[in-house]
Amino acid sequence: MEGSEGNVIQFADLEIRRVVKDFSLCQHKRLLFSTKEQTVECKDCKANISPFSAFLSLVEQHQEAYASIRRERDKDISDAERLLLRATRLVDEAWRSRNLVPTCPHCDAGISPEDRFGGSAISKGMDSEQRRFREKKV
Repeated sequence: MEGSEGNVIQFADLEIRRVVKDFSLCQHKRLLFSTKEQTVECKDCKANISPFSAFLSLVEQHQEAYASIRRERDKDISDAERLLLRATRLVDEAWRSRNLVPTCPHCDAGISPEDRFGGSAISKGMDSEQRRFREKKV
């Protein structure tokens, strides 16, 4: 060994340089899987990733996506519940009024408690099918 200074080692005409990269800053979110070489590399920092770390990264990304889908679904459900509560309040306010009754949204006829509003029900699926059929007829 002719000379050695820090991270550089020289052997005659051969020079070996040791470079230490700080991979801790990279989250390794974009991975490149080589099926030929059976390696995993980070596309951003070019670091070789262990298969287990790559698996954990995929699991974390899957969990984040699943949590996002659940939040969206819960938001949609709460929006539908708010819409239903609003419609219920409007009908209730109309029936409590001395001069007003709620009207049918289809034929605009008044609906009174004697009409047994709420006394019978139809499945949502059947109602949707009937609405589609009526819309196609018109």
